[in-house]
Amino acid sequence: SFDLAAELTAMNDEHLATAIGGMDTESMRFIDGKDGFDLAGELTYMDDEHLSSVLGVTDFEFISSLDGFDMGAELATMEDVYLANSMTAWSDGHLDSLMGFDDFNIADRFGRMDSSIRGNVLGDWSADSLKAMDEASEVFKVSDVVFGNMDHFMSMDADDMVGLLGGMNIDEIKSAAGNMKGDHLQFLDSANSFDLGATMGAIDDSLFADLTSGWDQSGLGYL
Repeated sequence: SFDLAAELTAMNDEHLATAIGGMDTESMRFIDGKDGFDLAGELTYMDDEHLSSVLGVTDFEFISSLDGFDMGAELATMEDVYLANSMTAWSDGHLDSLMGFDDFNIADRFGRMDSSIRGNVLGDWSADSLKAMDEASEVFKVSDVVFGNMDHFMSMDADDMVGLLGGMNIDEIKSAAGNMKGDHLQFLDSANSFDLGATMGAIDDSLFADLTSGWDQSGLGYL
């Protein structure tokens, strides 16, 4: 007879990751129940490159609750690029679980991560989730993470984006405004709750100068 458990156990990380990554949850549950195969152990000792490829396509709830597999500890030791690969397909619906891991501070990691890497993960996350991480961390700041690279967050509802901006202090708003270009201003202006022209016309000269000092032609042209 064919010994599936022995075949899986004998595979190297690359081939095992490919096999597991193509399985649905029921298939993973099936192989985890096979005598002679320890799915949690295999994932724990798998190298980060291949583990991230598994985590990025498999069911979060199943993997995170797998007996013997400490997902928080695994995520905590990953390089940023592999961490982002692991989380690319995860939604912010898992944020409470991620923030509950003892060994892993998701907000701090995203706060320190290069914007070109984290943007691919956070771009579709809600304003509420981004605010939650801001409140939970001294490192993750909406003013830097979101408004430091707005291009990644243009799928957000414009009113939610304006809400994030309105929740910042004046120095953070000045910093955020300095990164904006014409398409960013147009996006904010499309919100039902915000009128860019009226707002800029109502502020004093000092604040107007601070906000517009870093704008390029596209920003000034839109205004």
